[in-house]
Amino acid sequence: MLMDYVEEQKNMTRLTQLMSKSSDLVLKVVKNSSAKDTLVSTLAPMIEEGKNIRDELCILKAEMAKNRDSDRNFKDSLRGKFLTHPVISSSL
Repeated sequence: MLMDYVEEQKNMTRLTQLMSKSSDLVLKVVKNSSAKDTLVSTLAPMIEEGKNIRDELCILKAEMAKNRDSDRNFKDSLRGKFLTHPVISSSL
């Protein structure tokens, strides 16, 4: 009878330890989940802004290419008109 009582106390102690560990793990999961939610809510606007900036960059790149082509065409037309003048033709 005494041995059963001692064994039961050991089991109860072990059960209490396992419940405590389990509780700690649950708290860690909740804490990590909250941290993740906070991180996502902080990063979401930054990600959206990054996407907007990327879109604007694509537009600017296209405009730069268009301007480069226009500039090249303009220089080519000037070369055709002023090809005989040495100073102008060498600078174009």
